Amino acid sequence: MAMSGKKPTMDDVARRSGTSKTTVSRVLRGIPGAASEHTAKRILEAVDELGYVVNVVAANLKHGRSNIVGLVIADPADAFFSFVTAGVEATLREAGYVPFLAHTSRDPAVEV
Repeated sequence: MAMSGKKPTMDDVARRSGTSKTTVSRVLRGIPGAASEHTAKRILEAVDELGYVVNVVAANLKHGRSNIVGLVIADPADAFFSFVTAGVEATLREAGYVPFLAHTSRDPAVEV
């Protein structure tokens, strides 16, 4: 269960699982060999128990990247752009990226 009144932090997960914050971070990022199977299981159980959710903004700042990819299309109502956009979005999400979509409404001034 989540702690009352405040969002659980990575420090909370580390305390609950009896590990370091670094180990928690490495396990949650899926780094191979970050911890033993038993330790990784304890960390994931603590995440579930506390209701911990990774703060993506903080993680992006720490690692110097945003994982956001911008996609600018001319007309989202056009069947071609709709089809392509759906495929690009699905592929980006599967790869761990966040798609950011903008459209120009076929306005040349915006497309510059």
